[in-house]
Amino acid sequence: MISRSRRFWGMLASLLILAAGVLLWARRSPQKTISQIPLTQVQLGTVIARMHARGFVKGMNSDRLMAPMIGGGGLNLIQIPTDGTPVRAGQVVVRFDPTAQEYNLQQAESQLAQARAMLQSAQATARAQLLADQFSLVHARYNVVRAKLNVEENPILPAIQAQENNLALAAAQTALLQTERNIASDEASNQAQVAIEQAAETTARVQIELARRNIARMTLRASTSGYVAVMPNPWGTFYSGAGTVIPEFQVGDPVRPGSTVAELPDLVHEQISVDIDETQAGSISIGQPARITVSAFPGWIFHGQISQVGGVQGPPWNRQTTCLVSLPPTRAHLRPGMSARLVITTGAVQHTAWLPTQAVFTRGKRSYVYVPQDGKFVEHNVRIRLRGETQVAITGLSPGQSVALVNPTVRKPQRAAKLPRSGPALPGRRSRK
Repeated sequence: MISRSRRFWGMLASLLILAAGVLLWARRSPQKTISQIPLTQVQLGTVIARMHARGFVKGMNSDRLMAPMIGGGGLNLIQIPTDGTPVRAGQVVVRFDPTAQEYNLQQAESQLAQARAMLQSAQATARAQLLADQFSLVHARYNVVRAKLNVEENPILPAIQAQENNLALAAAQTALLQTERNIASDEASNQAQVAIEQAAETTARVQIELARRNIARMTLRASTSGYVAVMPNPWGTFYSGAGTVIPEFQVGDPVRPGSTVAELPDLVHEQISVDIDETQAGSISIGQPARITVSAFPGWIFHGQISQVGGVQGPPWNRQTTCLVSLPPTRAHLRPGMSARLVITTGAVQHTAWLPTQAVFTRGKRSYVYVPQDGKFVEHNVRIRLRGETQVAITGLSPGQSVALVNPTVRKPQRAAKLPRSGPALPGRRSRK
């Protein structure tokens, strides 16, 4: 009897411990009951993805004033108007320091004068050498003729003298042949020297023409009437307490050849330049529509579309893509530089199942929702077709199916009771002043 009683009480104690453990686990479990979790249903409709951005107005066919492509180092600005300055067609807008090119012009002119002097000297030397060679040729021919006459007298002369005449004739003929060879060599050498000096003169002339052309390219004029939009100087970036500051080009700034320092905006056809963060650049493509509002014209709405998508540029901590949004001709007097706000439609899916964005969760590359099943929530994988601002187009669920609107496994932290800031002192205790 005693052993059965002990066995009974032991089993009862085990059951009580097991029940207490289950109760404790149920209390500590992060999952809430279905009645405590707000639900939503899968809807069927259209999901539109939009992107908000800021930009500024610029001319579509603006006349760019670019630093000339001149080698030999950077260029220095000595004249550039302030942003918004009106100009007339043909008016000087930008000037670069021509000192280096003026120095090159002086050097080329000096080289030209030296080349001309050397050419004249080479030509005079060639003429003098030609006269000397002609005299030597005549003298050598005369010696041959005289030697031949002496040889004709050999039959009546002693043998020794006749032999001397023969040797003299042979020597005169050899001297004539060598003189002819020397004349040909001198002529070729003189022609080569003259050609060298002529090439030096031509080179100096080309350098003079190039220097004069470069000096003329140092001055940039307006092709049409309008006003000037000064470009920011990317090499003048500096940092302040407010962040990165990129000033506009101004007098004294060094400029790299080929850089655009100013523009003459087209006042008929405008476009919007907008910088898109690198993380969002993948959703931008040409042809996407954009809804635009300009700060200078409150209440006006403009419609455009993406016409150009540039490359990613900028420092590692602020990589951006510059995009251009074309605008149709409007009756609004838009001016380059005006700030604008854009809402770009990056995608749309029609007749699709969708859920609110807070109902779809992501872990790594996996997207899922919480579906109620048998009194609890279970994870159900879905595939995202398009993510909008408040909607997510999905596949993997049927319209009308219920899912959790929040994560049911997350417990809200209990708020501590707030103590009154001030109040009457408790009985039996002194209030602190």
